[in-house]
Formats: sequence, C-alpha cells, structure tokens
Amino acid sequence: MRDINSFKTVDEAISYYTKCVADASKNRDYSQNEEILNFKIKLHDRIDKERTPIRHKWISPNGKYEVFGIIFPSDIIPFVSVKIKGKKRRYTYNDTNRKRFPNYVIEKCEEIERQLKKELIVYKNH
Repeated sequence: MRDINSFKTVDEAISYYTKCVADASKNRDYSQNEEILNFKIKLHDRIDKERTPIRHKWISPNGKYEVFGIIFPSDIIPFVSVKIKGKKRRYTYNDTNRKRFPNYVIEKCEEIERQLKKELIVYKNH
C-alpha cells in the first residue's frame, strides 16, 4: 500500500483506496486486510483535516434572524445565509437578497464573511 501523504489530493487517495478494496474483494485476498484498514484510518484523518469547514453562527438579540456562515478549505468564497424566524427557508446572503434584511443583519453578514475569509487564510498558511 502507498503512503497516504504521497497523494496530491484526497480524491486521489479515495480512488486508490476504493480500487484496493475492490481488488482484494474480487480476488478474495484477505492478506492485506490490516494494511487496508490502517490506510482507511489515515485516509479518514486526512479527510477530516482537509475538508473540515470553518463555521460561524449569529442570532440577533430579538431572535428573529439567524446568520450562518461556512467555508471549506477548498473554497475561495464563503457561503453566508440568513434564516428568518417563522419562515421555512434560508436566504443566501447576496446582492439580490440583501434588500430583505435590516442594516444590522447586513453588517453582521458582511462581518462573518470577512471573518471566514481571514480564518481561511490563517488555516491555509498554518
């Protein structure tokens, strides 16, 4: 089995793992079972490390608005949404939906967006 760090991306490691498991199952070769399980554990650790998102949540003082922001390490732009109490859906924060919200919610959305971008830069440089 190859070393987990020899793969450039997590997707390459996943496809390699899938191929190894399929080959072992097809040939009924259980001699590499322990190596495959160790690779799987290391693969899950790498997935958790590389794909764990950064999240922020804010609830307005009156409880009417809930702002949620998330960004994955592989992304460039954070996703910010607003949930209004009593409504079933979330609204994506963007220029079109911006008019729906009061100024203090808009300011909080922009603050969370800036904070997520800043944390992503720190995360990638770490």
